[in-house]
Amino acid sequence: MRYSKIIGIDPGATGAIAILSKSGIGVKPMPRIKELQELLREQAEYVPICFVEFVSAWTGDTDPKAKDYNPGKQFGIQKLKVNYTEIISSLTYIGIDYVVVHPKTWQAYLKLNFKGKSKPYRKKKYKEAAAIYWPGATNTLWSADALCIVQFGRLKLLNDMEYINEKLIRGLTKKEIFT
Repeated sequence: MRYSKIIGIDPGATGAIAILSKSGIGVKPMPRIKELQELLREQAEYVPICFVEFVSAWTGDTDPKAKDYNPGKQFGIQKLKVNYTEIISSLTYIGIDYVVVHPKTWQAYLKLNFKGKSKPYRKKKYKEAAAIYWPGATNTLWSADALCIVQFGRLKLLNDMEYINEKLIRGLTKKEIFT
């Protein structure tokens, strides 16, 4: 299938959605689900493909015995997982094809895996990379991951259709919804 737009979603509350089209790239802070659904409906008519960062909890995030356990962090992760599920459901229902991408997958593919480095260090590096990939885009700490995810998707579409075909999840068509 030929896609006319590539969407990258970093689903966190401080995440973003980036949309690449022939006219350029745009990025905005992650909207609430209702606004996101409206945005996705607008994009659906242009035959996009979406790359969504997978959300999961680390064992230390949810294990009370872990040395850095924080119940507040656990609540935040649960909320993030609910938002992620709503995004996936919205993409499916609206009819947008998508690929779920683990953070380590896009980071390794773009040579942005900085194991053992602090979060601020990693975020700074993602921002630097996004500035190289998309020089005219709004490039901030909140937008960098989504811009990098779009770059990952663009390169995979250009160079690795086997990966796309293996990981692609098709959105529902109107015929499938109403029959």
